[in-house]
Amino acid sequence: MKNSKLSVIAAVLSTVVLLTACSGNGNSNTGGNTNTGKSSNEASSNSTTTNNSQQSVDIDPFGKYDPPITIDVAKASSANMRFGDGEDINNNVWQREYEERLGIKLNYVFASVFEGGAYDQKLNLSIASGDLPDIFQVNAQQLKQLVAAGQVEDLTEVFDQYTSEYTKSLYEDAGDSALLSATFEGKLYAIPALASSLDTAPVMYVRKDWREKLGLPEPKTMQDVIAMAEAFTNGDPDGNGVKDTYGIAFTKDAVVGTGFADLQGFMNGYHAYLNTWIEDASGNLVYGPIQPEVKQALQQLQDLYKAGAIDREFATKDMTKVGEDLSKIGIQFGQMWNPIMPMQGSVLSNPGSDWEPFSIVSIDDKPALASVVAPVVKYLVVRKGYEHPEAAIKINNLTYENLQGPNADYEKFGTNLDGQEGLHYTLMIAEPPLKNNTIYLKVNEALKTGDDSKLNSEMKITLGDITAYNNGDMNKWAGAKIFGPDSSQAVLNQYQLDGRIMPNSFYGGATDSMADKNASLEKLMVEVFTKIIMGDSIDNFDKFVEDWKKLGGDTITQEVNEWRAGLKG
Repeated sequence: MKNSKLSVIAAVLSTVVLLTACSGNGNSNTGGNTNTGKSSNEASSNSTTTNNSQQSVDIDPFGKYDPPITIDVAKASSANMRFGDGEDINNNVWQREYEERLGIKLNYVFASVFEGGAYDQKLNLSIASGDLPDIFQVNAQQLKQLVAAGQVEDLTEVFDQYTSEYTKSLYEDAGDSALLSATFEGKLYAIPALASSLDTAPVMYVRKDWREKLGLPEPKTMQDVIAMAEAFTNGDPDGNGVKDTYGIAFTKDAVVGTGFADLQGFMNGYHAYLNTWIEDASGNLVYGPIQPEVKQALQQLQDLYKAGAIDREFATKDMTKVGEDLSKIGIQFGQMWNPIMPMQGSVLSNPGSDWEPFSIVSIDDKPALASVVAPVVKYLVVRKGYEHPEAAIKINNLTYENLQGPNADYEKFGTNLDGQEGLHYTLMIAEPPLKNNTIYLKVNEALKTGDDSKLNSEMKITLGDITAYNNGDMNKWAGAKIFGPDSSQAVLNQYQLDGRIMPNSFYGGATDSMADKNASLEKLMVEVFTKIIMGDSIDNFDKFVEDWKKLGGDTITQEVNEWRAGLKG
C-alpha cells in the first residue's frame, strides 16, 4: 500500500491557507475562488467560482476557458527540437490541444534553447527588469530569487484545488522532495517538472567479451572489480600482445561527475557519496565528499593508478576523448544512457566488442547504495498578480494526462512511430518519475508474452529496437542495452526493488554561501582528489576537509541544515 506523503504535504499546505484565510490576512491570488475557507474537496463540489476578472470558470482540473484566454509564456527548448511540415513553436499539436481542451492560447514571448545558457540569460534579464511573462520556466536558483523578490504567485491553494488525481499520484511517486523543493515558508510557489531520480543512479559497465575471454566471474564485490581491473590491464584482453589496455576509465571531470566514466559508482561501493548531502548519525545533514569513506576509496584509486589500471592521462581527457578510447577500456561507471553515447559508436567500430551492465557492488557486507539526485530539474511559475494562476496547473495536468495518463495518446503527443518527438512542444517537458522503468517492465513483458497491445508508440519503438538487435542488427545495440532483459534499466529496477537508493537530501536552490563559495570549493575538491589519485599523499584528504570547512563549508552546512529545519517547521 502506498505511503501517501503527497497527501500529507498537501494537507500541510492547505492548513497554512486555511489559517491565513481565517485570520483575515490572506492575500493569495487563487484564480478567484470565493470559498477560501473550505477544504479542496468542499471547494471542488462547487460548480463555479469567480476570478479577479469576474469570469466564471469551473473548479475543474481541465476546465475550459470560454471565451479563450491568451497567456504570455517562456520556456527553455532543445536545439534539436524538430517541427513537422508547416509547424512552429506557435503552431503545433500541443498548441492546438491547449486551445481546444483548455481554451488557452499560448503566446511565446521567448523560447530560447537551454544549451549554452541562452534561455537563462534572457530570463535573468526579464527578472532584473521586472518585465516577466505570465507563466514561465525557471531553475531552482531562479525560483529562490523570484520568491525572495515577491515576483511570483503563491500556488498553494490552486495546486490543491486544480491538480488532477492522476497528476497528484505522480507527485506522490516522486516522494516528498519534489513539492518541498518548491515550498518556501510553508507555501508552494512553483510547479515542479518531474523527472526520473532513478535514472541518475550509477551503473557499472563491463566489457563482456574481455571478461569471458579471461574467464573472469561476474563482479559481486568491489574486490572482484579491483581484480577484474588488474586482469584487464595485465591480461592482454584484446589479444594484440601489447600492454595497452586499462582496467577502469575516468574522465577529467570524474570528480564532479558527468554521468559517464565518473567516480560516483566506484565511490558508492565504499559507501562514499560525491556531490551529495547525507544524514549523519545524529540526523544532521553533512556533505558527502568530506566524509572518511571517501578517503578509503581515494586510496584504492591511487593504488589502481600506480598499478597502471587507470589511464595515466585521464586528468586531461574529456568525455569525447574517453569515448574514443573505449576499445582499450574494460570497466566504466556511468548512467543508464551510456549505451547510446558513447558506447554504441564504440561497439560498431570494434566488431566483436560488447558491454554488459551490472549493479554497483560493495567493499564489505553492507549493501552499496546508488546515489541519485532529486526528481526535479525545473519549475513552472506564475507572475505575481496574474489573474489566472490556475491555468498553469491545468496545463501541467494536460501534459501528464496526454503523455502517460490512462487515456494517453503518446503517438500523437509524445513520440510517434517515425521518431518525431512532439513532447518537446509542451510548455514544460515533464515525465512521470518512473517512466523509463515502466517502459522496461512493459516491454519485457511483451517480449515474454508476444503481446504488444498494451504498449504505446514509444514502447513499440523500443520493442522493435530490441527485436532488431536480437535478430543481429548491431545498430540497435543501445536500445537493447538500456531496455532489454539484461540492461541498465534492469539494474535500476533491481536497485528500486532492493531499496538500494541514496538520495541527495538537499534539493533546494543554492544557499547564499553556496552561490558565493561553491565554485571555488568544487575546484579545490577536483584538484585535491585528482592529485591524490595520481600519487599525492592520501593525508592531503584530511587537509582538504579542514580547508573546505574553513573556506565556507561550515557556513554552507549551517545554511543547509537551516533550510531543512525550515521544511520541517
